[in-house]
Amino acid sequence: MTKADTASSEGRKKMLKAHGLTLTLPAKLPFLVTKFISGDDPDIDGVLRAVLGDEQAEKVWNAGLDIDQGNDLVKSIMDKYEVSAGE
Repeated sequence: MTKADTASSEGRKKMLKAHGLTLTLPAKLPFLVTKFISGDDPDIDGVLRAVLGDEQAEKVWNAGLDIDQGNDLVKSIMDKYEVSAGE
Protein backbone atom coordinates (compact mmCIF):
# COMPACT_ATOMS: atom_id res chain seq x y z
CA MET A 1 0.00 0.00 0.00
CA THR A 2 1.38 3.42 -0.97
CA LYS A 3 1.33 6.46 1.27
CA ALA A 4 -1.46 7.91 -0.90
CA ASP A 5 -3.51 4.73 -0.39
CA THR A 6 -2.84 4.91 3.34
CA ALA A 7 -3.89 8.57 3.51
CA SER A 8 -7.04 7.83 1.55
CA SER A 9 -7.94 4.85 3.70
CA GLU A 10 -7.47 6.95 6.83
CA GLY A 11 -9.86 9.59 5.48
CA ARG A 12 -7.30 12.38 5.16
CA LYS A 13 -8.62 13.96 1.98
CA LYS A 14 -9.40 17.40 0.67
CA MET A 15 -12.75 18.20 -0.89
CA LEU A 16 -13.37 20.74 -3.62
CA LYS A 17 -16.78 21.90 -4.81
CA ALA A 18 -16.77 23.97 -7.98
CA HIS A 19 -18.85 24.33 -11.14
CA GLY A 20 -21.36 21.71 -10.03
CA LEU A 21 -18.66 19.14 -9.29
CA THR A 22 -17.65 17.70 -5.93
CA LEU A 23 -14.13 16.32 -6.14
CA THR A 24 -12.11 14.34 -3.63
CA LEU A 25 -8.44 15.29 -3.60
CA PRO A 26 -5.57 13.45 -1.95
CA ALA A 27 -4.28 14.94 1.30
CA LYS A 28 -0.94 15.68 -0.36
CA LEU A 29 -0.18 16.53 -3.95
CA PRO A 30 1.31 13.48 -5.72
CA PHE A 31 4.92 13.98 -6.88
CA LEU A 32 3.83 12.71 -10.32
CA VAL A 33 2.19 16.12 -10.90
CA THR A 34 5.63 17.71 -11.35
CA LYS A 35 5.95 15.72 -14.58
CA PHE A 36 2.93 17.55 -15.99
CA ILE A 37 3.43 21.12 -14.74
CA SER A 38 7.07 21.70 -15.68
CA GLY A 39 7.82 23.97 -18.59
CA ASP A 40 5.72 26.55 -20.38
CA ASP A 41 2.98 24.18 -21.57
CA PRO A 42 1.46 22.21 -18.66
CA ASP A 43 -0.34 18.95 -19.47
CA ILE A 44 -3.73 19.65 -17.88
CA ASP A 45 -5.08 16.16 -18.58
CA GLY A 46 -2.02 14.69 -16.89
CA VAL A 47 -2.43 16.99 -13.89
CA LEU A 48 -6.10 16.11 -13.49
CA ARG A 49 -5.46 12.38 -13.79
CA ALA A 50 -2.51 12.48 -11.37
CA VAL A 51 -4.49 14.40 -8.73
CA LEU A 52 -8.03 13.14 -9.25
CA GLY A 53 -7.57 9.71 -10.77
CA ASP A 54 -9.07 8.62 -14.07
CA GLU A 55 -12.71 8.42 -12.94
CA GLN A 56 -12.91 11.93 -11.48
CA ALA A 57 -10.82 13.39 -14.33
CA GLU A 58 -13.38 12.01 -16.79
CA LYS A 59 -16.18 13.67 -14.77
CA VAL A 60 -14.36 16.98 -15.16
CA TRP A 61 -13.89 16.51 -18.92
CA ASN A 62 -17.54 15.52 -19.33
CA ALA A 63 -18.93 18.38 -17.20
CA GLY A 64 -19.27 20.72 -20.18
CA LEU A 65 -17.08 23.46 -18.71
CA ASP A 66 -15.98 26.34 -20.87
CA ILE A 67 -12.31 27.32 -21.03
CA ASP A 68 -12.58 29.90 -18.24
CA GLN A 69 -14.39 27.46 -15.93
CA GLY A 70 -11.84 24.75 -16.69
CA ASN A 71 -8.93 27.07 -15.95
CA ASP A 72 -10.64 28.18 -12.76
CA LEU A 73 -11.14 24.57 -11.68
CA VAL A 74 -7.50 23.62 -12.27
CA LYS A 75 -6.38 26.76 -10.42
CA SER A 76 -8.71 25.89 -7.51
CA ILE A 77 -7.27 22.39 -7.32
CA MET A 78 -3.69 23.62 -7.33
CA ASP A 79 -4.52 26.36 -4.82
CA LYS A 80 -5.55 23.64 -2.36
CA TYR A 81 -1.87 22.65 -2.37
CA GLU A 82 -0.49 26.19 -2.75
CA VAL A 83 1.05 25.33 -6.13
CA SER A 84 0.88 27.21 -9.44
CA ALA A 85 -0.15 25.27 -12.55
CA GLY A 86 2.01 27.28 -14.92
CA GLU A 87 0.02 30.50 -15.18
